[in-house]
Amino acid sequence: DQNTVIVDPAGLPFIQGDMATAKAGGASGAIYKTIGIRGFPPEVTKAITTHTNAAWWKYENEACPASPYVVIHVAGPDFRRNKPTAEYRLDRLTSAYYNVLLCMVQIMRVDKKRRKLRLLPISSGVFAGVIGATTMISLTWRALYAAWNKLTNSEKNTMRTASVRMCSFDAQVCKLHTQAKNKLCKNLKKSSVRPRKYSRKVERVSPVQEGVGGSASLRRSRTS
Repeated sequence: DQNTVIVDPAGLPFIQGDMATAKAGGASGAIYKTIGIRGFPPEVTKAITTHTNAAWWKYENEACPASPYVVIHVAGPDFRRNKPTAEYRLDRLTSAYYNVLLCMVQIMRVDKKRRKLRLLPISSGVFAGVIGATTMISLTWRALYAAWNKLTNSEKNTMRTASVRMCSFDAQVCKLHTQAKNKLCKNLKKSSVRPRKYSRKVERVSPVQEGVGGSASLRRSRTS
C-alpha cells in the first residue's frame, strides 16, 4: 500500500549486475518478481558498492499507479567466509540495519505518509553460513538495538512515529524472533537500560504473489 516501505535483503552481486535478478531466491527473488525488477537504477548501484550499504528507490506499480512500491535495498554481510568472530558479525549486521533505519528516516521526511517499515531479516539465509537459526535471530535483535542507538535524537524522534515490523513467511521463525526480542528487552531492563520500542511486532506474511509488473521510476534515491 502507499504507506508501506519494504526491505530487500539483497545480495551484492545482484545489485552490481554481476548476477541476473531472475536468479535471486528467497524474499529478494519474490520482491523482484512482484515489482518487475530486472535491473537496478544507476543511483542504487552507485550507492551500494559493498556489504552493509543501503539505498532506497520508488518503483512504478502498473497495477496501481497511485501506489508505487518503495523499497530499501541493503547488501547484507556475508558470514560464510573467513570464520568471522561474534564481534565482527554484530558490527557488520549493526551497520546494515543502521543504514536501513537511516533510509527510512529519509523516506519519512520526504513522504510523511510512508510510515510502515516492513523489515526482513538481513543475512539470515545462505549468508548466515554455519550460524544456527536461533543464534542468527538473537544476533539480529542485538544488531537492531545497536543500530537504533547509533541514530541521532532527531532521527530517533522520526522513527518513533513509524510502524516497524519484522516479517517472515515462516510461523516458527516469527515465534523465534518474538522470543529473541522479548529476551533482549528483559535483559535490558535487568541492566537498568530502558529500551525504546522502535520495533513493536513480529509478523508472519504470506509469500509474495507473482504477476504484478513494474518498472523503475526516476523519482528519488538516497545513499546511506
